[in-house]
Amino acid sequence: MLRDWQTASIFNSINDLIFYGMNGQKPINKKTTHDHFVKGLKNAGIDREDRVIVIYSFRHTFNTKMRQLLSEQTLRYFVGHKTERLTDRYDGSTALDRLRAFLPEQGKIDDAWG
Repeated sequence: MLRDWQTASIFNSINDLIFYGMNGQKPINKKTTHDHFVKGLKNAGIDREDRVIVIYSFRHTFNTKMRQLLSEQTLRYFVGHKTERLTDRYDGSTALDRLRAFLPEQGKIDDAWG
């Protein structure tokens, strides 16, 4: 993937940076990423007033959404967690979300008590 990125980049010599700033010789800086992040939040209609939203916040969003779709082992591999307990810390699921996750297994649960 890095080779593909280098090929597509306008700064593609061996000494150029992968994630570059304006001229390929200086790294992209925190202000640049923050400005793009804030612009993306605004374009998505996400209100930042009275909220602390940083790029790292999306780790919670990703974890919560993907936990509904992926096996626990696959999710932990993607997010780099060694334990389910750590993954639990990033799970923002509501009680309704958790209930929906059980719906495919409802028949098994009903059969156990029926």
